Amino acid sequence: MGRWARGGVREPLLDVQQRRRRAIVLPNDLFVVEGQRGAGIGRRLIEFSLRRAEERGASRLEWRTELDNRVAQRLYEKFDAVRIVWFTYALYPGLRK
Repeated sequence: MGRWARGGVREPLLDVQQRRRRAIVLPNDLFVVEGQRGAGIGRRLIEFSLRRAEERGASRLEWRTELDNRVAQRLYEKFDAVRIVWFTYALYPGLRK
């Protein structure tokens, strides 16, 4: 799948991390181009990722979204995805005192 014309992922589709003996599949930078939203592309991306997770015997499929991205969150909720709260930290080299 790699990159779709109207949506896709910017990095390799799936990173697999081993935790507690079962893989967690993490799609990197899942997106749909703004003018193509609402056409079912996001749903197909999630379905594809879910199939890949199942094929790999993963314990879960996990991704992140911006806190205010309610359109995407409504889609995820249609899949009965569970919201997990994490804090993201970043360091910017060269900007530290």
